[in-house]
Amino acid sequence: MKNRKRVSLQQVARAADVSTMTASRALRGPSQVKEETRARVLECAEKLGYRVDARMHELMAHIRSGQTAAYTGSLCFLRGSKTKGHEPQLHSSTATHLEAAKAHAASRGYKLEVMFLPFDGSEDKQIHRILTARGIRGLIICPPEGENLTLPFDLTNYASVVLGNAIKVPALHRVVDNHTGAIEICMEELRRRGYVRPGLAIHVRADTNTHHQWLGGFLLEQSFLPKKNVLPVVKYDDLSNRPEQKIVDWYKRNQPDVVICSGPEGKVCLEKAGVRFPQDAGFVCLSAEGILGKVAGPTHNPYQSGELAVDKVITQLLSNTSGVPPLAHESRVSALWVDAPTVRSLA
Repeated sequence: MKNRKRVSLQQVARAADVSTMTASRALRGPSQVKEETRARVLECAEKLGYRVDARMHELMAHIRSGQTAAYTGSLCFLRGSKTKGHEPQLHSSTATHLEAAKAHAASRGYKLEVMFLPFDGSEDKQIHRILTARGIRGLIICPPEGENLTLPFDLTNYASVVLGNAIKVPALHRVVDNHTGAIEICMEELRRRGYVRPGLAIHVRADTNTHHQWLGGFLLEQSFLPKKNVLPVVKYDDLSNRPEQKIVDWYKRNQPDVVICSGPEGKVCLEKAGVRFPQDAGFVCLSAEGILGKVAGPTHNPYQSGELAVDKVITQLLSNTSGVPPLAHESRVSALWVDAPTVRSLA
């Protein structure tokens, strides 16, 4: 099996349904939180394979001591919106990106500010004026959902990195989730448990947002299966007539021994139809960030993505590099499998 990235404290906190601060206190000692809460946090940490990061522990001890890193400058986290005045929903992964970026920037002596960037080009000049006035030359760009987007912003004087695959023009350095690798990890874990007839149910929006990497990765894995175990993929969306029924009909018609779904809604509608997990079939959710430990699936480690984005911008600043790069680099953050009672061993 491939080397896997470390589990973050934020993932433990989400699995235990507590704040990051509470999880940190629970792991530091029994006197910090209620015993019931500490037991739940410790159980989740053990289940996820969490280990204390020595470097982060040292940094946090330094911060708690009251000492701060020397101020070096400011960076900006640009949250993309489709139009002026539209504030996009702060998804859990984006919130984690931002949290990690702020903490990591501070550890390196930078302040991270947050601004909105409409992708209709209506605020370009105003944002340039603000960034210039504040002396900000490093940008972490978080675009709105979509694909093949064009960034309507002149980056000549800025070091920049993009989170995700949505921006096609210009070609910039980017930090992305390894969605294809996530499928590979899922299939490897399912084979090890004895599942042989996997089926994929994917929301059209999720397929778009992952640049078809979940779908492409699954189809590649299917090419190694016996023909009798190759099932059609079902795509659904919120606009189709009764999308839940579409998933249920697909399941009854094809009888997969494990359902891999882009979101938890597949589990909900199938359970309403009488399917029991894991007795009748296994269930894997490809976007299980908020329900880790309850539903099996990969976690995409957005905390590490936020840290990596900061490092890439600071590297450009220190080398006095700005503008659109002649050759863009892509850094992929690997997924980590998180086990849960929705799958079992059939071997």
